[in-house]
Parts: sequence; structure tokens; C-alpha cells
Amino acid sequence: MAIELTNISFHYPKQPDKTVLNIPSWSVPTGKQVFVHGPSGGGKSTFLNLLSGLIQPTEGHIDILGQRLSQMNSRRRDNFRANHIGYVFQQFNLIPYLNAIDNTRLANKFAQQKHKSVSNDEIKHLLQSLNISENDWHNPVRNLSIGQQQRVAIARALVNKPQLLIADEPTSSLDSANRDTFMALLMSIVAANGITCVFVSHDLSLSQYFNKIESLSDINHGAQHNV
Repeated sequence: MAIELTNISFHYPKQPDKTVLNIPSWSVPTGKQVFVHGPSGGGKSTFLNLLSGLIQPTEGHIDILGQRLSQMNSRRRDNFRANHIGYVFQQFNLIPYLNAIDNTRLANKFAQQKHKSVSNDEIKHLLQSLNISENDWHNPVRNLSIGQQQRVAIARALVNKPQLLIADEPTSSLDSANRDTFMALLMSIVAANGITCVFVSHDLSLSQYFNKIESLSDINHGAQHNV
């Protein structure tokens, strides 16, 4: 299994009586693409932050790619995430004054494994495969269109050849045409590289791209009454 959650409970320290997530058991086989849907404010981002090790559960165990996150200190979790997990954020989180190449290279710098060091040519090939025009490679990303920024965000998430890709509402700022182009491109790359993918969105129309569809309320047993 790429992901295994066991007896997970989570609440924020300042709200100990408000259980955000209560997940007895949930797993994702290696290479599976999963679409998780739910309303805004339903705990989707918290769920993804737990999967990526950005936060720790109040109780329970999270195993990602055969590694138990709770047995790692924060530095080891950061290194594990940089080397094994790609993350496409809702707001992109690109460095606005850096260009496409440097934003992508920066993600590679965080990976500690020497074999994951990539060359400029590899980065350029990745940008090219994502249909980012060569004319845009050297422009600060703040000068690029939303669609192009989104593609740079994908490049950054994929540059370290992750085994797990996490996507948090990444199409929310795209119009329907760019959304469909983005999804087709992302899913073709995921499938071609055997990447396990957890994609979270409130937009149910995107579920057509996935081979497993789940509602967070079905995964999150009982906690929805406290959220």
C-alpha cells in the first residue's frame, strides 16, 4: 500500500473538543489515482496535510510508502516529503520573482538524495513536456498567465520523480477549458509514471479522470458532527 491510515484522530491544540478528522481505517494501493471530494471547510486540507506529514495526528498511525510518519522527527519528515511526495497547492505557492526554471530547480534543491539531482536540460525537458513555451522559461512567474503558473507548479511537484502526488483543489482558479487541459495533462503524466495520486476537490465533474472516488465524509467517520 502507498497509504495506510489507522485509527486516526485529529484536533487542533486550541480546540481540543472539536474533532476535525476521525478515520478508523483508510488505504490507497500503490499506483492508484484517488479523487476525494467534500465541501469547503470540511477538513480536506487538514487531511492532505496529515498525508504529507506537514502536521501530525492527535492519535493513530500514518504509513506512507511503507514509512511511519510518526516515527520521524520534523526534519526527517521534511526530507521524506521532499524526496518522495509531490504537492500541487491550490494557490500554487511559487516564488513570484523567480522564473519557471528556478522555481522548479528550487524544489529539487530540497531533495537530499544525490541521485535525484537534476540538470538544467532535464528541467527544460520537463517544462517542455508540460507545454510551457520556451519564451516563458526565463520570465518571473508573476508575469505568466494563471494557466502557465499552474503548469510550473506541476513541474515543481514532479521534478523529484515523486512516488506520491498530492493535489489540493489545483483547478479552482482555472476556467473550464484550461481545467480540462490541465487534468488531461496531469493524469497522463501520473499514469505514465505509475505515480500514486490523491486529488482533493469540491468539483465533482473532475471525478471522471479517476479510478477511485470517495467522499471525505465517508472516510471521516463521526467527526463531521463536530466540524
